[in-house]
Amino acid sequence: MISYSKEKRAKTDYCNICGKFSELTWDHVPPQSCFNEYNTKFNGLFDGLPEEDKFKGLQQNGIRYRSICSNCNNNLLGSNYDPELNIFTKSVKELMVSSIKLPSKILVSVKVNKLARAVCGHLLAAKNFYDSEILIDKKLRKYFLNPELQPPQGMSLLIRIYPYSTIIVMRDAFIAKLGNSSIKFPSGVISIISAYPIAYILSGKGENCGLLDLFTYCTSDIEQSVEIPIDFYSCFYPNTHEFRNLAWPCNISDEPDGAGMLLGYGHTLDQSIIGIRDLKLPK
Repeated sequence: MISYSKEKRAKTDYCNICGKFSELTWDHVPPQSCFNEYNTKFNGLFDGLPEEDKFKGLQQNGIRYRSICSNCNNNLLGSNYDPELNIFTKSVKELMVSSIKLPSKILVSVKVNKLARAVCGHLLAAKNFYDSEILIDKKLRKYFLNPELQPPQGMSLLIRIYPYSTIIVMRDAFIAKLGNSSIKFPSGVISIISAYPIAYILSGKGENCGLLDLFTYCTSDIEQSVEIPIDFYSCFYPNTHEFRNLAWPCNISDEPDGAGMLLGYGHTLDQSIIGIRDLKLPK
């Protein structure tokens, strides 16, 4: 069983996004707009949910990584792209808590190219080291830093409604499913940021598991707004009313919806976390 471990990172290092050697700043992953602004107790993802007095760590004011430079954090990610992620998050949340009976799918207008880059930027930040080896990070950096590029070929950015109060962050894993399970899993190497009200899954092209792929709506016009169909039934496994596991698609178990095995690159899996907001602690 993999247990959480985290090395203390130097204050000056290579930025996870632009690669420049500079003083690093703290990035909220997910951003504060995704209700990641509270004191959060956390465990390694494979150590299970934190209990009242049993958890690996506590971060004040949300889960954060000291991993990107001030320019990438404040100017590129914070000023250019996070505002669109904030708007999208609030729009979905307001629809979820609405007292009006909603259809299963609702069109939401969003500047999808900014939204996709915001998610990719936070995925890049969600490592405690500069990864110069994995091709995924190289492609994500190139995409994030050039506003005219289309998303990297061979990748999908899947979204699902996430009704849970937990926060899960995981980078770079292969999933092997159990023998005859009918539950499908995303293709290729996957990374996730799951937090109310939306979970984002970066994966390879192939199996979409009935989920919308944001990348298919992206264009070369950074300011373009498109309407994307938000599927409020995506919190369920396809063709059921059974909620997807809060850790899906990385829930390892003997249950039919559990993954049989996760294989990770390097030591990214032992830095994967599951957190719970602790509202009783002083902020």
